Amino acid sequence: MTQQSDGTRMNNVNPGPKLGQGTIIVTLEDEEFAMRPTLNAMQTISQRYGGLQAALEKITSLDVGVIMDVLVTGLGPRYQGVKQRQELAEKVFLAGITDDTGGVAERCQMYVIMLMRGGR
Repeated sequence: MTQQSDGTRMNNVNPGPKLGQGTIIVTLEDEEFAMRPTLNAMQTISQRYGGLQAALEKITSLDVGVIMDVLVTGLGPRYQGVKQRQELAEKVFLAGITDDTGGVAERCQMYVIMLMRGGR
């Protein structure tokens, strides 16, 4: 508790991070891509896969289609065109979805969990 100048006391409550504050970085061919959590991304992934938990399970089972969808959704509209998505898919393939070089699956898991936590 802190005392204000007028004599009143206030609790020091940390409001916590704001929605969308976190970012997941994916490195592909020495290029960094930022997955930003948004309400739209959460709703899109949830609707597409029957919930965020279902999407997380599919990522865990290394469903490449879901991994790419989550990655593209997290990266935003700039990567949602057919050509951009194909170029990104090539980079993901070369980096690998599970190894230390790419680790795309793990980062997509982290991203979905971040969405579950309101962007934190």
